[in-house]
Amino acid sequence: MSIIWRSWLGVSATLAFMPITLGTQVSLQHDATLITLIKQRLIGVAQSTANSFQLAIDLGLTLPMLRNTQTLLDRASGKDANTTHLLIVDDTGNPIGNSPQEQRQALVPAMLRRMRDSTRRWRHETTDLLISGVSLRSFDNALMGAGVIFQTAL
Repeated sequence: MSIIWRSWLGVSATLAFMPITLGTQVSLQHDATLITLIKQRLIGVAQSTANSFQLAIDLGLTLPMLRNTQTLLDRASGKDANTTHLLIVDDTGNPIGNSPQEQRQALVPAMLRRMRDSTRRWRHETTDLLISGVSLRSFDNALMGAGVIFQTAL
């Protein structure tokens, strides 16, 4: 009789342990997939915003010459209600147009390095921010600026 109880206890423990393990794995996989999808969404919004400015750069204009910068940024921000900040920066990392002070302070040196080193798309993560951007380059591949989007990390 003892072997039957031990076998039953072993099977019961295994059956109890499996749903806990599977539930933990599903939760972790969900979080990883969610972060990946958020990063892809951010880079998509940054890309569509940067495309508007890339057309002007292709015509030979510099970013400070554009008068409708804020209008284009407002239109792009309206496409995605979840974005925290969306801005255009010049090649030194200074925001173009009206931008709140917290946006200016969020431009970390590591992000500026990625912007300069990247040929097109880049992303940077801090403990509290997900940052995605698209570098804006002239026809001779000189860095003109970048479209940058910030979102608070989950």
